[in-house]
Amino acid sequence: MAANFLITFLLAASLNQLLGTINTMQIIVMMPLFEVSLPANAGMFFAQLMSIAAFELFDTKPYLDSALSLAPTEPVNSNFEAAGLESIYLLHNMGTLLMGFTFFVLSAAFSFLCRQCSNEKTNDFGERLHQKLFWGSFINLVVESYSMLAISCMINLKNLRWDAFNTVTMSLLAIVVSLLLLAFPLYYAWLMTAKFDELTFKSMHKKHGAFYEELELRNGKLVLMQPAWFLARRLLLAVMVVFLNTTVIWQIALMNLTVIVQVILLGRVAPFKRRFSNHFETFSECIVMMVMYHLICFTDFMTDLDVRFKLGYTVSAVVCLHLLVSIGLMAKATFKDLRMKNRIRIATKGHAEQRKELQDRLKERAPSRLERRKEQRKKWQEELDKREALRLKEQLESQRAPNEDLSEVVEMSCEESERNVEESKVESEESKRESRVDVQKMMGLDWEAGQGEREKIYEYVRKMPSTMAEMKQNQV
Repeated sequence: MAANFLITFLLAASLNQLLGTINTMQIIVMMPLFEVSLPANAGMFFAQLMSIAAFELFDTKPYLDSALSLAPTEPVNSNFEAAGLESIYLLHNMGTLLMGFTFFVLSAAFSFLCRQCSNEKTNDFGERLHQKLFWGSFINLVVESYSMLAISCMINLKNLRWDAFNTVTMSLLAIVVSLLLLAFPLYYAWLMTAKFDELTFKSMHKKHGAFYEELELRNGKLVLMQPAWFLARRLLLAVMVVFLNTTVIWQIALMNLTVIVQVILLGRVAPFKRRFSNHFETFSECIVMMVMYHLICFTDFMTDLDVRFKLGYTVSAVVCLHLLVSIGLMAKATFKDLRMKNRIRIATKGHAEQRKELQDRLKERAPSRLERRKEQRKKWQEELDKREALRLKEQLESQRAPNEDLSEVVEMSCEESERNVEESKVESEESKRESRVDVQKMMGLDWEAGQGEREKIYEYVRKMPSTMAEMKQNQV
């Protein structure tokens, strides 16, 4: 029952708050790997925290030993053995994280096969799975497991072996993974800086949004130092733990430097969108600093074993304080979310009841309302018909007056044309009469007036019809 409640609480809690707590725990549980002598109570407490921060759900070493045929090895020192890092090989120390990466690879292969199918539903499922895996899920997987991957690679790099095929494979794998871990923050730092103006685009956020979704991009490019320093700090811490295990003073000094840089970054740039996130990260760094001060007392500086044992309880209490605060904040956010959902449900239920009552009232009033609407529409239609009749009448009257004027003009033009025709007829008759008189006069001349006169007369008589035609044409 308690386990079910815890799982429900974690699933309902804010994912960013939960991951932020785990990230701080990863820093804290790596600090006891320094060259210090932890008291028994603190060692047991940090060993349990290590299994939580490393996502160690169950022991995978027997299965890896049988699959890879790797011989058991001695741990780096007792602190590494107490933290669960009992081997020098990368795959052994990864533990459950190896299953996570294996599941990711299998999911990517399954997505590829689904996308190659001709079935539309299978193809759509493969496309959605591909969008989920690349690159948001891959980025979250690498970021959350970066600390464990880095320290496992550093352990294997310090103890490279070339005496057998299995050990050579483990050594080459450690070298390749180490180069990838180094290239990962460098690549994303370059990508975010080069395409800073495109980070708000939907396509860019869909692919790489998991790397910067909590950052306040309006503060400028300096906010990109937060994710880059997040990874670089863990890589540096892994190097300090493994390669500087004989000089505890340098380990503590460099750890102190990383805390100071992180606090300056949080105070100067304020990289997160919410002010609460910036304050909570500052609180986490204060917890890390207090744990580091306790580690100083676990060196040869403190020789009293009773004091060391008591300080083991205090350092455990400091870490528990951080866990309690984180769980309290997650509980507050969860209950706030549940209360908001409950209010929405109640409001939705009340709105549904009110809507049902209104629908019932509308159904009761529906007949009377329909009749009123029909009467109103009938009145509107009658009024529209009257207006249309008046408009047509005015249009006909406006067209009638121009037609009457046009008929009068046509009549006047016809009368004038008739008069012109009559006048032309009268003039043609008079011209014919005059021509006849002229011909008679010329015919009455002396016949013996000479041949020249007769030719003129004949020529005149021949031309007379054409002359008459021209005169009629001119009159017309």
